[in-house]
Amino acid sequence: MNHDNLRKHLQQQIVIGDGAMATLLYQFGVPVGSCYEELNLTNPALIRSVHESYIRAGAQLIETNTFRVNRAVLTAMDWNKRSEKLTGQPLRLLKRPLKLQEKARLL
Repeated sequence: MNHDNLRKHLQQQIVIGDGAMATLLYQFGVPVGSCYEELNLTNPALIRSVHESYIRAGAQLIETNTFRVNRAVLTAMDWNKRSEKLTGQPLRLLKRPLKLQEKARLL
């Protein structure tokens, strides 16, 4: 869905988005302060499960798990060399959960 289609869709009806990724990760046992974006690489099944939980709950807009994937954080955590993996993997992780529900949309 592109921006123009999203804008038109929002004018016609309410769209439900996913919630906070970290909130569900806490519930799944991930400690506070962990690097949630690194889980895209180290525990992709967990991230996929969070996306699936939101879709089953009715979310139509799903965001990737990339909240802190930016140059400053990647440099501070010495992840610069893994930036491509940290940005590409989250998108791949969404493909299967989105197939669960025809109404789900990728942003």
